[in-house]
Amino acid sequence: MGVIGDRWAVLVVRELMFGPRRFAQLKAGLHGISPNVLSQRLRDLEESGVVQRFEHASFGVTVYDLTERGRALEPVLIELGRWGSREQIASRNDLSFGALMFAYKTVFDSSKASDGRYGIRAGGDAASVTVEGGRIDVRRGLGNAADVVLDTDMPTLRDISFGRESITSAIRAGRLRVTGDRRLAGAFTRMFPVRFPA
Repeated sequence: MGVIGDRWAVLVVRELMFGPRRFAQLKAGLHGISPNVLSQRLRDLEESGVVQRFEHASFGVTVYDLTERGRALEPVLIELGRWGSREQIASRNDLSFGALMFAYKTVFDSSKASDGRYGIRAGGDAASVTVEGGRIDVRRGLGNAADVVLDTDMPTLRDISFGRESITSAIRAGRLRVTGDRRLAGAFTRMFPVRFPA
């Protein structure tokens, strides 16, 4: 708790769980954090060996990523997410893309799994979700081999992922474009059961 117990620290780790992020990307994913607090948390986590900072070779900008020690926190974050998901979700507040991808791992129900490679694009970000043999793997970036791609905005992605809106309704409203296997698109939304207030 001395390493990750400060406010925002666990959320910074969550945002980095799917790969390197620039400072501005981290701030955008952590609604309400000030630049000063984010800078301090990154310094603290770097000093503790959880986060590393480096210059991205392709773009020449500073990015932050988890170290091996930081990545070892994934099971802890998943269990915290499972603990939190036992309560009904009443809020429609936006989740960051990283938070939503982590939620997929947290509430994934292997008994409802449909094997496939799912591409997700929303809010200027992308991820590949691979389901195989009752297991889920989530990675930042869109691979070329997706069986189906869902292209939408963040509020719509959250709503269709967790059963608040049907894929058909989102397509008709022009907020969702599905490319590839539509059967798998429907199956995707059944793998993440959550409870909502009546």
